Amino acid sequence: MNIYHKHLDLFKTGSIFEQVLFLDNFYTSDEASQLSALEMSDVLFLGAENSPSLYVRRTCFKIIIDLTLTGMLANRFKTAGLVDDFLNSDQEELLIISLKYLPYFPEVFTAQTKENLKGLSDSPNADIASQCLICLGLFAISENIVGNDIKELTENIQHAQRYFHAASDSVENRDDATYYLLLLEWILAAIGDNAADSDEKLSALEKSLLLRNLYERDGLELDFLIFKMIRNIKSTYDMLRSSEEWLDFSTNVRVLMDLNAEIGLYRGFKGNAKGLMKSIDDNFFSTVETHIYKVHLQAEKKRLHKLKSGAKEDLLQFIDKLTGFFPDGEQPSPENYELLISLQQKFGDDGIAAYKKIINKNLPWEKAIADLLKNDISNKLPFKTGSIYGEQVYLSLSLEIDTLLLNYDQERKTAFLKILEEVIRYSRLTFVGNDKSRFSFLYSKSETNGKGQAASELDLQESMISFFEHSQIADGLGHERAKFVDGGRVDILYQKDVITIPIELKKSLLRPDKAALEQNYIAQAQTYTSGYDQLGIFVLLELSDKAKEPPPNFKDWFKIHHLKPSTNLPVNYPDFIISAVIPGNRTGPSSKSTYK
Repeated sequence: MNIYHKHLDLFKTGSIFEQVLFLDNFYTSDEASQLSALEMSDVLFLGAENSPSLYVRRTCFKIIIDLTLTGMLANRFKTAGLVDDFLNSDQEELLIISLKYLPYFPEVFTAQTKENLKGLSDSPNADIASQCLICLGLFAISENIVGNDIKELTENIQHAQRYFHAASDSVENRDDATYYLLLLEWILAAIGDNAADSDEKLSALEKSLLLRNLYERDGLELDFLIFKMIRNIKSTYDMLRSSEEWLDFSTNVRVLMDLNAEIGLYRGFKGNAKGLMKSIDDNFFSTVETHIYKVHLQAEKKRLHKLKSGAKEDLLQFIDKLTGFFPDGEQPSPENYELLISLQQKFGDDGIAAYKKIINKNLPWEKAIADLLKNDISNKLPFKTGSIYGEQVYLSLSLEIDTLLLNYDQERKTAFLKILEEVIRYSRLTFVGNDKSRFSFLYSKSETNGKGQAASELDLQESMISFFEHSQIADGLGHERAKFVDGGRVDILYQKDVITIPIELKKSLLRPDKAALEQNYIAQAQTYTSGYDQLGIFVLLELSDKAKEPPPNFKDWFKIHHLKPSTNLPVNYPDFIISAVIPGNRTGPSSKSTYK
């Protein structure tokens, strides 16, 4: 039996001890060195895919990654496939290591991977959740930007910032997230031509990187390369800012050419992070570089053309590159990048949308700014509801409210959306990433301390009140207020100067559809709402048997209802109820399987 088949058999029928011994000595083993690259690949993939030991699978995976990134294994797409397989594993050890190396394989960054990462960002394992958010942030800054569009770049920065902020908030000492946030702030400073902020952010980036280098043994290659790249772009930016004052135009252009050549060396980088670095460079750094040249040298187009006379080939190519950045004719609506960055930093996506309306002359800038200030409901949290999927529910319901109540007072809507935000946040917390003991009343009696169908409205009320008391709506909170509409008692009440919102709670042993919800419960909730501000919330604790059934998708928990009121007159002020059906009497995932 030759060495190749011997090692194939090792991972087919050999003991785990023998497999571990081989892997622990892999880089120093004489037998391993006698395998060809293709044979080595077959052996390691067999171990990664088939070994019953998680340690063996994980170690084989890591060796495969190392050999692929160093070029010893040529089939990069096969390795990328393994990364994708581990990314979909239900074993946390395999999932964690695949997330660690995912950024090195941008070819795995598909739309489906993005959705998977969003789901995993709700993991109760903070390491998994935070690394998913880091990957989503890197995904955002490597997404394709058409035609060096600064507005599109700014939108991508906005998305990436939210992911990196969320990663930083989800676990302590996430210094890579802080580094990437500083990077994005530097880019915004350069686009907005803020020299002082540019200097400050570059200095902070360098300090962050040097500090991390003291205690992080690996994984810094990409970040060092990013820093070297932007340091050279920064030198270019510093030179260009004084281009109107250049006395020796020819000499300064040649200095720019030398800086550009040095940047080109980094673009030819062949290390482990070359794939991701190329994606980031093509879509981020190249766009920033093009923007800086265009803003500061466009007025010197004639002098650049004049300089071509008698220039050597390298200078000719550089001048052609520069003039290629400039638009052919006069732009009908000149950009105001300082305004764009200011609006993005203050108002996020809404600010970018307002800038587009201003620059396209669809809206006077005074009106756009006034609307932004009026509608500003900014929140320091990266996602208003604490999670990506909660945010999707929030935005969907908010847009539906806008279509149903076209002329609704903005101040009241803002107040209501804060309440809705906390209800969604609470609901999500009961479902994903929670401490089961905190919501034991939601579980079957077969689970530890579960109450099953004996759970009550009072359990739900006490749990929600406890949560809301430490939220942004705590200052307007009350519960079981008497003398409400028709003398009823509402379970939870939010009451502030501008708005009164009742939150009605019920439980059900049956599993209602939307019609049953409206027939049995919504009338009471809408009655409470009718005396006040047209919007109310109803929460149902649904306790049907779920022993062998999966729960509904979180986005299906929420609906908007309106019942025709008891009048034949025109209804100018319709009342709407948002319902949330929270599944109770739950069982754990393993109890839904039958083992034979």
